[in-house]
Amino acid sequence: MSKLEGEVAPILIPMIRDEPITLNAQAKLTLASWITKTVMTADTAEPNAMAITQAERTGLMETKRPPNQWQIWLARHSHTDGWETGLEHVAISLQRPPINEKMLQTKNTQATTIGIGKLLIHVTSSTLPGYKIDPPEDVLPSLTRLWPMPDTDIAWPTSHALRNEDVDRIAEYFHDRHENLVDPLILIRQGSLLSSDDPPYPGQGTGIPPSMGRGQWVIQNIIFITADEPDLGRPPTEGRIDTRVFVQTPSGVNAIRFAAAQIAAEMKIKTSELLKANKAGKLAVSWREMPPTPGDIRAMRFTFSFQGRWFAVSIGLSPP
Repeated sequence: MSKLEGEVAPILIPMIRDEPITLNAQAKLTLASWITKTVMTADTAEPNAMAITQAERTGLMETKRPPNQWQIWLARHSHTDGWETGLEHVAISLQRPPINEKMLQTKNTQATTIGIGKLLIHVTSSTLPGYKIDPPEDVLPSLTRLWPMPDTDIAWPTSHALRNEDVDRIAEYFHDRHENLVDPLILIRQGSLLSSDDPPYPGQGTGIPPSMGRGQWVIQNIIFITADEPDLGRPPTEGRIDTRVFVQTPSGVNAIRFAAAQIAAEMKIKTSELLKANKAGKLAVSWREMPPTPGDIRAMRFTFSFQGRWFAVSIGLSPP
């Protein structure tokens, strides 16, 4: 890889200085390979928390190309507060249900932001199949994709330069988006659930165990809708919620219950339509963490959606 350092210098130096250069196919590949090597080195700073696999490292050595599932973005920036020589590397564990608790300590997803002179580099990767991590949508026009490699040459410098606040947002976006993906309200140490995934979800539309009543899973062993209790009472938008929303499954896991009748009423559809939509894998659910109210230790905002109709509710968790 020492040869790579020499090959990338004539490409990298003009970009650091914000000087004109055109990146043809070979220059793009050389720069992408060097960036990949740099990120892989940064990932070794904490040996017990590395997100990049040995297979990915070996692949770079053998092919001189970044792994296919990696994304590399370039940008100019005018940031004068530390990013001329800045680096932020975040590694986390993401899983899709059913969760393997033994794997929770194994990192498989990372984002790295590097500032060198006037050049900003943003890299994301995950070995979770099908999972792609894009930067914030509002800054995408100011970014240039380097990998997967575009068909056309890259003329540098580009016309857009990131503002100071944009650089910070790109660097912090991955952490802010993913640090709370472990759902604290299910009371299970389930690992990182992907609140951005589209339906159908694992087990969606299948019946819940008879011991839990009548209803359907939205996400198996995690979220379900019940047809038994239309009078459950919609959870308040603020404050603590009745603990009846937590139901223990036969396997001993606590799942979150929502009343189908109330979701349907908010969406202005029949309960039967809601259940049919969920069974067909068309009912979507997402969640995000929000500031807890006094007396709660965590709070989450859940949103159900179907054909442009919405039901949103906040759930707070009080100390045991």
